[in-house]
Amino acid sequence: MDFNWVKPPPIFSDKIKHLSAFFNTDAVLKNYPSLEPIHGRFSDSRKAEYIAGRFCAIKALASKGIEVDHILSNEDRTPIWPKNTVGSITHSKNFISVAISIDKSIKSIGHDCEFIVSPSLAREMINNILFDKEKELIFGDIQEFVTLAYSAKECFFKAVYPLTKSFFYFEHAQIVEINSKDKTFKIRAKREFEKKILGDNLFTGKYFISKGIVHTGLEINYL
Repeated sequence: MDFNWVKPPPIFSDKIKHLSAFFNTDAVLKNYPSLEPIHGRFSDSRKAEYIAGRFCAIKALASKGIEVDHILSNEDRTPIWPKNTVGSITHSKNFISVAISIDKSIKSIGHDCEFIVSPSLAREMINNILFDKEKELIFGDIQEFVTLAYSAKECFFKAVYPLTKSFFYFEHAQIVEINSKDKTFKIRAKREFEKKILGDNLFTGKYFISKGIVHTGLEINYL
């Protein structure tokens, strides 16, 4: 079996088509050679991640009546989505997830998934990805929290990059709030360059933790 489809986590509105699956690396490489990346040299695992992401994206687009044979990449390796479509692809190990939208009110989508990190890696990551103010938000299991913070920032970067075309590092975004009851997080850009484009706005995303994986999603709407 190449894909084992699972119910996507509840992190997006009904304006988003969301697909998630576990995939078999060997089967994906064997069954979908036409979806291999055209440029660059990749290991088999990286190639399988790319193919699985494109396959899921094509499937999600087809559900909205958009038929494509492939989704190519820009020079910065971001997907080239069909006209009037926005989307985000994420993968972690053998898990793949795709979110796309053709709704005219959706400006951009950010999506990320991460397997929960080990205790030693969590301790190492705390000072690398979190401001002191963000450390004040820590609650519950430290491994889950650090993975969530990492994923929330990755999700934010993916949502705003199509709008700013600027690469982010973890110090360029600040998580202001995490609501464990509503499973939401609020985040903002830190650099003046992004603020000029995005405004000094708080963006609200959603998260879900299940079976050792942290899922995050963020929708940016047209004003």
